[in-house]
Amino acid sequence: MKPRLVLFFAVAAAIGLGLRAEDPPKPAPPAKEEGPLLDEAVMRQLAKALDSVNLSVDDLGWNKRPIDDDFRLKCVNDTLDRPMNLAAWAAKAEKEFNDDPLAAARAGTAWLDVDPSKIVVQREEKFGIELPVEPAAAKQLFFAALRNWRRAERERRAAMEALDDADEAMLRKDGVRLYADESEEDWNMTTTLATAKKIDIAGLFKAEIALAEAANELRSACAKIDGKDWKTGTWTLPASTAYPELKGLTLALGGPGPDRHTADIVIDAGGDDVYEGCKLVVDLGGNDTFTNCGGGLLSCGLILDLAGNDRYLGGNITQGGAAFGCSLLIDVAGDDRYEADTASQGSGFFGVGMLFDLAGNDGYRGAKHVQGFGGVRGLGVLSDVAGNDTYYAGGKYSHAPLLPENFQSLSQGFGFGLRGANTSGGVGILADHAGNDQYTAEVFGQGASYWFSLGVLVDSAGHDKYDLYQYGQGAGIHLSSGVLFDRAGNDSYSCNNGVAQGCGHDWAAGMLLDLAGN
Repeated sequence: MKPRLVLFFAVAAAIGLGLRAEDPPKPAPPAKEEGPLLDEAVMRQLAKALDSVNLSVDDLGWNKRPIDDDFRLKCVNDTLDRPMNLAAWAAKAEKEFNDDPLAAARAGTAWLDVDPSKIVVQREEKFGIELPVEPAAAKQLFFAALRNWRRAERERRAAMEALDDADEAMLRKDGVRLYADESEEDWNMTTTLATAKKIDIAGLFKAEIALAEAANELRSACAKIDGKDWKTGTWTLPASTAYPELKGLTLALGGPGPDRHTADIVIDAGGDDVYEGCKLVVDLGGNDTFTNCGGGLLSCGLILDLAGNDRYLGGNITQGGAAFGCSLLIDVAGDDRYEADTASQGSGFFGVGMLFDLAGNDGYRGAKHVQGFGGVRGLGVLSDVAGNDTYYAGGKYSHAPLLPENFQSLSQGFGFGLRGANTSGGVGILADHAGNDQYTAEVFGQGASYWFSLGVLVDSAGHDKYDLYQYGQGAGIHLSSGVLFDRAGNDSYSCNNGVAQGCGHDWAAGMLLDLAGN
């Protein structure tokens, strides 16, 4: 069949593109030297269609950013000025956010207008703190964890140096309301936003990169370790003139059996363990349960789980969720379940939050602002590399008064600005690289955004199903941009109430790009 291009024009330009083949190709990663997703033939068709109504491709960007503010991102302006560039940004997300968290953290800088050439994370070759940990292999893992944790916290604190104690206390109390609150416009955000603006986002990327480097070092070291003889124990670090910031930090070592951990830094050899409120966890195996671990609320959070069918539970700002901080969750293997409330599962505002699941058939469930969500000056990324996965967002926060019987999602590759405060949002990315996947959201989601933001959902392979109630599946809402890119497979798209599937609503830009399959 010939490629088909469908255009709809209202107040904004809404673009839906579909290329179909009789037989779906075998799922495969994109070629390294792949050309533009929208080739010359497609662009000629688009130009011809627009010419029939006396318009050009350049006219698609007409009047889409009549106002500006201090938080606007270049990628947002680019997609509003040139909506067809949404395809290139989707391809960029697919390539950059895959199975390499360190490369992803470095690539993420450009999405938030941080010059990557200026991101230099200082290394600390010597680390002389005394640890009463045995055996020697476990002690070396703790040395690596603490050294890198200190590096990440040092960069995070440097990013916050313009804030005083009162500022940090206010952000901890009121800052979370920017996105972990049911309402957007019933309180004055001016002071909170002015305070948060002092945070150096480049410094938070340095901290995120330090966490990713820590994960690489620890993962490599764990591959050479047998912890079957480890004994469970806990310690509290004493005061140290060389490392005063580590005073009072609690450490826990877990053996091969089931353990329950509440310490700050935990390394566990295996078993079906329970973790509660931990900051940094390295787990070598077992079917584990993590509750509110690795959060990035004015802090750094890291979870590295190497094996097992795990369960992640939490409320707000957890599971790769960050607010005024950074967070990284890497699950290497197993069929895992993720459950959270808001601002989690690869979510960031005034911060960087990333979740990478590298294998298994996984399930993700959250209320809103989850599964690849970016708020103001935030980057949120969820990358699932393999398996048949299910994503659900909604079920808790009513969209009253407009749709009182339906729930908000604002998830699954969603960017969200604060319209009431005239403040641009960030970037939310969900990238699923393989498997037959099911995406379910209610109001707002699935490669979409609201108010000068960018949302991206990329699915690289498999027969996928997308269900939505309203606003999404490649949609921009109110001067914003969104794209849903599905590379292959026989897919199904369902939306009950419109403003979806390649739609721009109110001077916005939206694209649904499906390359192959029936």
